[in-house]
Amino acid sequence: MDDAGDLRVAELVGRLALFEPITLTGGFTLRALAADDGPALASLVAANRQHLARFLPAVVEEIVDLDAARAHCERLLGLQAKAEMFEVHVWHGDLLCGSIRLRDFDAVNNSANIGYFIAGDLQGRGVATWSVGAVLEWAFEVLQLHRIGLRCAAVNTASAALAQRLGFTLEGRLRDCELIDGVYSDDLAFSRLRTDRIGTAV
Repeated sequence: MDDAGDLRVAELVGRLALFEPITLTGGFTLRALAADDGPALASLVAANRQHLARFLPAVVEEIVDLDAARAHCERLLGLQAKAEMFEVHVWHGDLLCGSIRLRDFDAVNNSANIGYFIAGDLQGRGVATWSVGAVLEWAFEVLQLHRIGLRCAAVNTASAALAQRLGFTLEGRLRDCELIDGVYSDDLAFSRLRTDRIGTAV
């Protein structure tokens, strides 16, 4: 990367540090990942292991106990310091309910990808839509991103519907690119631009 690219990465690192807690409908709060989130994260994954295993097996395989959860948080904070990843946690009081992640930052082209997971007992209650929508708006406004991508398995109809609700455009289908339940599944690739934001109530 040239000097201009290095400067943009440094600017992005500084903007990531500007994240402030966001209060959502229903008493939920978004807070940036902290080093002491390990115990809450371990509990969240343990309680949702079956729910997460189908579409996020890597999370289940990595976060197997408290030590692994703490190491996971430390690793992500290291990546955040280099503007390679940024994770926001969804809280309801002292209970960790989910995670939203910005990754694959391209500081030169002002783009990133977004992913998320929410506790199984909160599905269908709007929490994922509120949370992802709030992070999207923050990323467009504060990080000054131009493009944010979202990719999900075609069989993950809930994530595809969330993308559509939040104004993402379906760009294409990647055939047989992911093995789910022993069967090859297509992935759907979505994107949303800063210029076509629709706004999401929080």
